Amino acid sequence: AIDPIVDAEDRRNVEAPAIKAAAASKSSTLRTRAALAYGRIQSSAGLNPLLQLLKDKSPDVREAAAFALGQLAWQADFAGGREAEIQTELSAALADNKQKVRLAALAAIGKIGLLQTPDLVASALSSSDAKMRAVAVQALFRYRLVLRLREMEKDLGDLPAPTFDRLTVLAEDSDPTVRRNVAYFFARVVDARGEKLLGKLAESKDKWTRVYALQGLARMKAKNSTDVLSAALKDREY
Repeated sequence: AIDPIVDAEDRRNVEAPAIKAAAASKSSTLRTRAALAYGRIQSSAGLNPLLQLLKDKSPDVREAAAFALGQLAWQADFAGGREAEIQTELSAALADNKQKVRLAALAAIGKIGLLQTPDLVASALSSSDAKMRAVAVQALFRYRLVLRLREMEKDLGDLPAPTFDRLTVLAEDSDPTVRRNVAYFFARVVDARGEKLLGKLAESKDKWTRVYALQGLARMKAKNSTDVLSAALKDREY
């Protein structure tokens, strides 16, 4: 027999009785499963139950609901035009007492694709929690990706100067994942202001940080970094 929730996901049936029953179950495991189902089906009809589950007493359920709201919001028609409402609820979840919920909410904010995302993640970029800083940098990349997917021809412009300045600081962060994510951001987002920053990241001990830094320099056609590129030809990693 096929699990009824899996069957509903495959059929993209957001109104399936099995999902509704799971969302209202006394079992946190089932409520978590319902939240994931709503996120996978990606229908605006799942928004109201997800907003309720985001306030659940179980942190596992809240984490799953935050993730699912991000899945809903990445494409405007899935969110039913309610991105601002989703943003408000996810922003509140950034103050959750459980780290995993805060991280899921922060990641989801990046998928909503709102122009004010740099402001929404600003505090996380300066968080004392390295994981929050790392996910905040990812959120900056994701929001620009989502905006490009929605309007391919739209010029998004440069990151606001305060946000760029913060990335410059994070390029020298004590946490290697944060530094790697900064390099990845500039590998995907062309910003000539980041040339000097990427030159330093290209000397990182982490292989992938070096790779992303070089990709960023290539995409921005960095003219003042030929020495960095020449040195990379002799890198110990093929």
